[in-house]
Amino acid sequence: MSIFLTWWPLWIAWFLQGLFGWYNVWAYRKKMIAQDEVIARTPEKPIRPAAVFIPIKGIGTNFTAFFDGLLNQDYPDYHLVITVETEEDPTFAAVCRYLGFKNGERVLNRGNLPESSPQMAPGLRQVRLNVAGHSENCSQKIHNQLSAIKYFEERDRIIAFGDADILIDPDWLTRLLGPLNHETHPVSTTYRWLIPEKLTWPNRLVSVINGAVGTLGGPEWCNLTWGGSYALTREAYEIVHLPESYKGALNDDLQMAHVTHHAGLQIGFVRSLMRPTPIDYSWGEMFWFAWRQYFQVRIYSPYVWAISFVSTFFYAATFLITWVSLLAGNLWALVPIGYMFFLNQIRASERVKVIKYIFKGNDLKQLKTLFWIDRYLTAGWLFLHFIFVATTAFATKITWSGITYRVTGRQKTKVLSRSTSY
Repeated sequence: MSIFLTWWPLWIAWFLQGLFGWYNVWAYRKKMIAQDEVIARTPEKPIRPAAVFIPIKGIGTNFTAFFDGLLNQDYPDYHLVITVETEEDPTFAAVCRYLGFKNGERVLNRGNLPESSPQMAPGLRQVRLNVAGHSENCSQKIHNQLSAIKYFEERDRIIAFGDADILIDPDWLTRLLGPLNHETHPVSTTYRWLIPEKLTWPNRLVSVINGAVGTLGGPEWCNLTWGGSYALTREAYEIVHLPESYKGALNDDLQMAHVTHHAGLQIGFVRSLMRPTPIDYSWGEMFWFAWRQYFQVRIYSPYVWAISFVSTFFYAATFLITWVSLLAGNLWALVPIGYMFFLNQIRASERVKVIKYIFKGNDLKQLKTLFWIDRYLTAGWLFLHFIFVATTAFATKITWSGITYRVTGRQKTKVLSRSTSY
């Protein structure tokens, strides 16, 4: 009994952590369904014209599928600005070929489409290819976006941003901009869900961890924006002072979340719009991908970094302590072990419901193979999650897309070196 009295405060805290984890996923699903009912309604006011900015570097396996989706959105009024780093980047030539550009052309207009141009939706009025040049005192992605912002036209009432490594359906833009057109929020976003192309352990583990992060939910005041899909109204754009808020930054999405919250604006997180993102990582690639995420989180959302550090460490450490206690002969340890096993099952079951609501076809088929990891290896993937967070604690340098940066503050970024190859 004395051993039990020694450990029971720790075990109660562990139990509450597990209960909170289940509740977050349960609430996520409930809010998701209610939110979809609102977004599916016809807005009371006319749909707002939108400018969509896409920075791109490299030619991914989903290059054609991405652009086919981007040019064929069911949104009634939008234009695209595709930004590359330089004309020497093979991406520039690939985009030119796809769009049918010849003899230095950079713009496709709805009223003057050449025969070689790809299929375009009726609502897409223009596509522009923009060349940004090299960055010096910010990330290349930020530099690309700042270069593109000059094409945010006076008639545009919404500015949207997206990454070129996601898979998008024809209703992506309509759903992303739903909170803005319904005037429930001035800023909207969603998140990605990593889909393993191959069922290797690195792909499996990082997908499960990503899914756990993506379904955290929580109150709106703690919502963050994600660079793969986010948008602002014209009014919010002016309130947060873009592009000034981006100058000197490495990160766009978490910096956007920071200035949005600082301005007292709420971010609408479109839960069911989770973007399937195909991955195929080695162990090293998996680690550096996750490390880059938490490097940026530590600088741009330090409270999120601290919560992630404490919560993952606490779970993994308490799991280890409890099992050591049991092996040392303390049968009371079976109580928290049993409770946590039960909570892990109901939490994982709720996440399965979320996944089946959002995904279909091959994406769902791939994710089904991961359900048992979420259920039975919780301590393992949370310990790995802790390693991702902890190893970024004191870092100031990061290499991203062939460029090495030193980052000493939100808007204090310097390019240290740049790969000469693409």
